[in-house]
Amino acid sequence: VFEEVLFALKSILDDEELKEFATTSNSTKQASLEHFTRVVAGIRLFNKYCDKGGEGIANLPNLIRKAVNIIRQRAEMTLLLVMERVNLLTTIVDKCYTIKTTSKGLHVDIVLPKECLPNFSINYMTDLLIFFRQYELIMRKLIEEIEVISTRSEFVLKSIDKYLEKIHDTVFMRLAIPVGVVFPLFEELSDTWTHLQDQVILLTRFSQIISNLEMYARQVYNEEILGEQLSMDYYALTDAERLELTAHNTIESNNPNVSVYSIESFKSFDAVKLEYLGFCPWKLVETKGALIPGNPSMGVARYQEKNYVFSTVEASQEFCKNPELYVNYILDLAREKPQLIHFLQLKEELEKVYSIEK
Repeated sequence: VFEEVLFALKSILDDEELKEFATTSNSTKQASLEHFTRVVAGIRLFNKYCDKGGEGIANLPNLIRKAVNIIRQRAEMTLLLVMERVNLLTTIVDKCYTIKTTSKGLHVDIVLPKECLPNFSINYMTDLLIFFRQYELIMRKLIEEIEVISTRSEFVLKSIDKYLEKIHDTVFMRLAIPVGVVFPLFEELSDTWTHLQDQVILLTRFSQIISNLEMYARQVYNEEILGEQLSMDYYALTDAERLELTAHNTIESNNPNVSVYSIESFKSFDAVKLEYLGFCPWKLVETKGALIPGNPSMGVARYQEKNYVFSTVEASQEFCKNPELYVNYILDLAREKPQLIHFLQLKEELEKVYSIEK
């Protein structure tokens, strides 16, 4: 490797140029060294391509493709496990609450189902559900980023092949080539290779994030504690199954400040931002933190240019009576449970309220 680098360096810097380099300022030396490094790296990469050198240079194309597949599979398997726990916890928490009618409107009562053992703690389950919904969101974003890296890496690999072929065509059967022609190609090849290395570093960091989350989840989610609180013969509904149960319902609003739209009225519903990530705001308030998904198929309520969805018709009716009240209650809840602030994207709203109070 040393000899190859030395020969490559001599090919771009003769003795006279070396003496001249030694007399330049530090800033000029630094700029020149960066240039020399890129050119030499490009030469070594081209030598590897021609099977005439490049010893010690990793086979990044194969490495990154394998890494993408391994980390993608790991992330997807982790997400499946996370969703199993999300489904179980959501089913448990939702089943613990029964809607009741009072003189002040609808509220929820805690009525523990028979599957709950004497040591059952609804607060523990609610906080655990928040954690795993956060975990789910992170894993979905990581999977998206892994796909971005995969696409970007394939583009970079094609660029590397293009530069290698271009250099080959430039130097093939030629004894002398102007440095102004070939050196920029070596530099571009080196820069493109560096971009590929960056993708490997990102994948390594993503893998570390997944490992850290798995380790933290093992500390938070204790099978023994769960077994002490809950009978294991428990059927967990998926989000899709839960939404199917209320898909035939339709919400309405008697509040002139709240409009209700059907899901079909949106050109691209996937692009519509739902407040609280689509979790039911009424249930969130009444249960003090339970993340129960709202069902857009029942309709979307719009209040002050913001969109809300609900888990039941009753929840939408109560919210629409006084939406501002529930919005403020959720901000208060976020102060009590700060893990909800970033997860439900409440930071900006809390800052506005803080400024008003000051």
